[in-house]
Amino acid sequence: MATKVSESEVQSGFVENWQKGKSVIESLRYSLEEKILCDVTFIVGENRKRIQAHRFMLSLRSCVFLAMLTGPLVEQDNIEIPDIDPDVFDQFLKFLYTDDVSIDGNNVIGLLYASKKYNIVGIEKKCLTYMESSLLSSDVCLVMEQAHLYNENNLMQTCLKYIWQNGDVVLKSDSFCDLCLDCFVKVIEADQLNASEESVFEAVIVWSEAECRRQGREITPENRRGVLGESVYEIRYSTLDPKYFDEKVSHTCMLTKDEQIKIMRSFLFRNKDISPFKSKHRVGKKETATSIQRFDNTDYKSMPPSVVNNEGIVFSLNTNAALRGFQVFGYLVQSFSVPMACKLTASMCETSTDQLVSGSSISKDILTRGVTVDVYFPSPIQLVQDKKYNLTVRIEISSEVRNVHTYVEYGYQQQTPLITLFTGKGGTSVVSHGSFTCSFYEYKQCSHLQVKMATKESESEVQSGFVNNWQNGKSVRESLRYSLEEKILCDVTFIVGENRKRIQAHRLILSLRSCVFMAMLTGPLAEQDDIEIPDIDSDGFDQLLRFLYTDVISIDGRNVISLLYASKKYDIVDIENKCLTYIESSMSPHEVCFVMEQAHL
Repeated sequence: MATKVSESEVQSGFVENWQKGKSVIESLRYSLEEKILCDVTFIVGENRKRIQAHRFMLSLRSCVFLAMLTGPLVEQDNIEIPDIDPDVFDQFLKFLYTDDVSIDGNNVIGLLYASKKYNIVGIEKKCLTYMESSLLSSDVCLVMEQAHLYNENNLMQTCLKYIWQNGDVVLKSDSFCDLCLDCFVKVIEADQLNASEESVFEAVIVWSEAECRRQGREITPENRRGVLGESVYEIRYSTLDPKYFDEKVSHTCMLTKDEQIKIMRSFLFRNKDISPFKSKHRVGKKETATSIQRFDNTDYKSMPPSVVNNEGIVFSLNTNAALRGFQVFGYLVQSFSVPMACKLTASMCETSTDQLVSGSSISKDILTRGVTVDVYFPSPIQLVQDKKYNLTVRIEISSEVRNVHTYVEYGYQQQTPLITLFTGKGGTSVVSHGSFTCSFYEYKQCSHLQVKMATKESESEVQSGFVNNWQNGKSVRESLRYSLEEKILCDVTFIVGENRKRIQAHRLILSLRSCVFMAMLTGPLAEQDDIEIPDIDSDGFDQLLRFLYTDVISIDGRNVISLLYASKKYDIVDIENKCLTYIESSMSPHEVCFVMEQAHL
């Protein structure tokens, strides 16, 4: 046994066969931690820590890294990354190599920033999930501020909803004073804020003093008023107790004498107009759900399935409200009466400015089973009285539906099916529920949506310079398999079998999985391109590579012997064990002599 091991070690040129028994993820993690075959160095953070990695792995996981590290404009070694903390970048790389990341309160914001910078959707989702599930009254304002900074509208809405529900406690937290003016206004202007107006006023005073200090101003009534600007009118002074107003509010001298008199009069004459100050009581948690049905009846029509269908509606409300979601009409495949898989994207903008409404952009897969499908926003969208909104929905029908294979008498025949499209019938322009009224108008496509549909490129794709962001959403194994199947960034070619099939692969992955391949493909004596492998069947070699990239392999009676030979030649213990297990479990009386001969060989 000792002689056999020694021969293998001498053949490979490595005494320590560290690859032995490791999965592809374990091999990648080990190569990152031990800096094996690294070919790029990053200078990270303020302390300029040197962190090594592999160009190939980073390019497989991020279209931004692919643009940075490959091609004619490739950045060379010692790439500066001053805006990310080294510990955060270490965790970031760990995810790119293993799909595993450790998120905590100290690194979540940095990881969110890195994920958006390098377009790593997997980390971004984990960070957002962590932040949403870890909200506390003491730090929700900090999370909201970061969501605002990184333009995470859904997280922003989640934070606002939490603040509205826990207003009295949040307004007294230290982190409330750290909000920027925009976020501060979003909190105190909300009718939904569940807090006493005394708490709102006191929080405004504390925030204004903190803002004066941030701006290097002396804390005076004039400077407090100056940093508050128009937001001072969001305090509902007329809902305060008159005694509190006289003893607390007047004492701050933040309001002018005329403003104080106007508000004092409102205590005597409750219906008196005190604009520009708001006078409406906050509603807190009180909500009434209302469903608006524009159409009286439903119709349907038959049509070939278009790749993309765009629909939209313009509407306004006669009061402030929160939009939870909407309904779209469904589809069915004719003659099958089966549900249809569709990709739905939606967004809403204000018609007067054409600006996107915060939190309204959604994208999800839906399955249409009947006449309508309910679609909900992650968080309710706050709508303003009498303002017109333009809701646009884009539905892409799955390619499987567009190419249905229907069974005929003598086999399968590809057909393009008709679909049933449900539509509304007998619509009205105004729908009322008691005092609540929703008005509908002629639809006009938003300009920002026209640009997006014309280009069919996301902002991240434009930024990275790649229209096809194939890395998006793929795991490590999925990215490796895709790179092998599509021959992306391959740097070695094998001439395999008697038919001399040309098979491309990547030196890094093969070297990290086999000490024999490492000896062959790296170092000063490395074999160059077009490496001859005449003694292994090409199908068997394809399966060998598939295992090295994904830990998945298909073994059957036709390839088991070839794979067993290849596993021994390249010292891949896991394939060898799988082959022996298959042979032992599949042995029959008429095969036993053949198997014994192969075992002897």
